[in-house]
Amino acid sequence: MRRRLALLLSLAAVTSVVSACGHDSTIARALRNRSVKGRYVYAGSGRTVTIPWRFNAALDLDGRGKYAMDVDVSVRGEGDRNTSYGTYSVDNDRVILASDRANGQTHELVVRGDSLVAETDIGGSVILRMAGIPKPVFVRER
Repeated sequence: MRRRLALLLSLAAVTSVVSACGHDSTIARALRNRSVKGRYVYAGSGRTVTIPWRFNAALDLDGRGKYAMDVDVSVRGEGDRNTSYGTYSVDNDRVILASDRANGQTHELVVRGDSLVAETDIGGSVILRMAGIPKPVFVRER
């Protein structure tokens, strides 16, 4: 009788652990979010035709699914700074950023080692390439 009870309790424990670590579980999401936790930075500058530009960004992922992104852009020496906030989730090799703003924009970044590469649609990629702007790559600070 004791042996059956021990076996039954062991099976119940294994079943609950397996179901808790399922694809959509809170525990699994938390572990994935923590795996990309950190500060990622991007700095780019150049000249498009005759117009000088500079773009700096810092993306902070807190490990709990919240982000803050500081952006500093300058075109022809005129600058603009802003900070945006939102939530993020990790889906396989992608980090999906969802803005807290009313427009509800989402952006995808592909995880490549210690870097996050911005995903753009075909139109965005063509525009960036024509303007001579490289695809943004955020690198994790150490």
